[in-house]
Amino acid sequence: MAGSESACNSRRTPDKLFCLSTSWGVVPASFASLAVGLTYYVPLFTEIPWTLSFFAVGLVAWIGGVLPALLALLLTTVGIYTLVLAPASCSSRVPKSLAQTLAFDLTALMISSCRRSV
Repeated sequence: MAGSESACNSRRTPDKLFCLSTSWGVVPASFASLAVGLTYYVPLFTEIPWTLSFFAVGLVAWIGGVLPALLALLLTTVGIYTLVLAPASCSSRVPKSLAQTLAFDLTALMISSCRRSV
């Protein structure tokens, strides 16, 4: 294999399915579930629910690209909103939770689309 080529980028790799599943499914799901789980169980992150989600989406965008980052964005949005924001919100706080979720989605969408191809 040539110097800086990874196993997934090599033309001689027989198992492209492994590389595809790693970048498209495993990485976004694992970082998103880690972000949602820590936000749900650690009281510090419950107060600032989107902090780890920004990190997860940015890291997935850096590793896998735009489409895996969009998957991580979807998973973290659904997880944080349903587990952290929706149960904690009563009828008067629903607009605030929706506004926080929309602001996260728009910002994370911009983060995920800023990856430069090397």
